[in-house]
Amino acid sequence: MDSKRLGIVAKPVTWVVHMLGLAAILLVLVWCIYFRGGLAWEATNKSHIFNLHPVLMFIGFIFIASEVSGFRNMALF
Repeated sequence: MDSKRLGIVAKPVTWVVHMLGLAAILLVLVWCIYFRGGLAWEATNKSHIFNLHPVLMFIGFIFIASEVSGFRNMALF
């Protein structure tokens, strides 16, 4: 379906969705760093290592995968 038939322009909606995604990444980082005690690749406290899991899962699977799926649906011709 063409966006002109729906009466909306995709560019402002795209900006809003990207800003919401970046805000969600920031909130996950604040949650893990401030409320769960921090992030670490190597530490004696294993919960700091596990705190990387929600951050990387959100960035990788939710944010980047949604970018790729949006790119795949674009008409490239």
